[in-house]
Amino acid sequence: MKPSTHNSIHVALLSLLATVCCSCTAPNTANATNNLAYKEYVAGHRLNSAGKFKEAIPHLDKAIAVDPTLADAYISRGFSYGKLGPKNREMLEHSLSDYAKAIALTPDEPHGYNNRGFTLLKLNEIDQAIADFDFALKLDPDAAYLLSNRGEAYLRKGELDKAISDTTRAIELNPEDADPFATRGDAWLLQKKYAKAIKDYDSAIELNPTAADCFHDIDAIKAKRAEAKKAL
Repeated sequence: MKPSTHNSIHVALLSLLATVCCSCTAPNTANATNNLAYKEYVAGHRLNSAGKFKEAIPHLDKAIAVDPTLADAYISRGFSYGKLGPKNREMLEHSLSDYAKAIALTPDEPHGYNNRGFTLLKLNEIDQAIADFDFALKLDPDAAYLLSNRGEAYLRKGELDKAISDTTRAIELNPEDADPFATRGDAWLLQKKYAKAIKDYDSAIELNPTAADCFHDIDAIKAKRAEAKKAL
């Protein structure tokens, strides 16, 4: 689902934006309040996509004020808070609150669970993150980005075989995404399977040579590749 140039949350948001833009091109004039909410949501969402996270929040605040049932706006605002404070617990708590509201409004959609799981990983709440990814995968079993994210969670928990299983399936579903290659490479490295680690790191670097992906910094990938090469 997610190409290597976007992280998983970002792509979930972009897919939602496409849906909302289609609605905005043919607005439902029977409900002007909702039209205004969607207009503000799309404005905020586009700012998020442009990396203008602080500027996005007032638009998303207004969208939610006009229509408190607009789950996509909560997801987008949660994303904004997470990007503004990736290591700031208060900001991340704002993200979690928004994702919880989105989940309450649309419990059968996987995006809220995925984004909340992603945020919980930032807070090192690994078991809770896995629970969210588990539930999202029940809703969308073949979502490569969900498998990749859960694989990262298993890696951080030290359950390397599960990490390898999830990332291998993610790669089968979307071989153009660098992130599961990097995660699986980390698992192979910890298992001292250095040749396999190097192969996966090479794939991650080839797919995404200049930018960090969802969980992995390109310089860190190169350093771990060098570590594996030295250990051979």
